[in-house]
Amino acid sequence: MCYFALGDTLSGLKNYKESIYCDPNYSDPYIAMGYYHQKKNNIDSALYYYTILPDSLYADLMYYERGLAYLALQEKSKAYNDFQTYLEIGNNSSLKEEIRKILQKE
Repeated sequence: MCYFALGDTLSGLKNYKESIYCDPNYSDPYIAMGYYHQKKNNIDSALYYYTILPDSLYADLMYYERGLAYLALQEKSKAYNDFQTYLEIGNNSSLKEEIRKILQKE
């Protein structure tokens, strides 16, 4: 994340891709790459990284982030499924509250 904070996006992306290459089971770079692409409105790329994320302690976060990406694409049933999964397995109460608010709006 330091590269991004310093404005060196290309080095940051390269670093994450190298991390994935070196250890494909390490989940942090998948989440970071998905988040980066989602913020740049490259939703298909974000979904790619969220979907190939290996099983990990952070799998719950993937369901939240991927749900947001699906909402951006107006794929509400997929978003709803991911949000429901997060509500079942997630452990962050503030994210759960945010999901409940999103689901109430939809």
